[in-house]
Amino acid sequence: TKLILLDSLLQEMKLQPSLHPTLTSKSISLLRQFNVTTLAHLLTLQPEKLCSILSLPFSTVTQLRMELFREHSSFPVVGLELYQAGLEEEVQVHTGSQSLDQVLGGLQGG
Repeated sequence: TKLILLDSLLQEMKLQPSLHPTLTSKSISLLRQFNVTTLAHLLTLQPEKLCSILSLPFSTVTQLRMELFREHSSFPVVGLELYQAGLEEEVQVHTGSQSLDQVLGGLQGG
């Protein structure tokens, strides 16, 4: 599956050996040759491509990706839950006229 949304911090996180034992200075240098410099870019690559770049077995690359996702990504959120939470928030729209706002009792947005 493709990762659609990544946290902005994840998108800016530069690759460094402290992120994971598999990410050695040598492997990071190899990734840089393919313009892979951030964690977000690494995680969006297909595992087969990573295997090719790093000369690592598929199982190692898969484990690397799972551990990096687990450690650095946010929890999944169901779109319906976000929508319902947005509906529950009360938004008042002001007209710019205090007397009109009093007459209308405030306009409900959302």
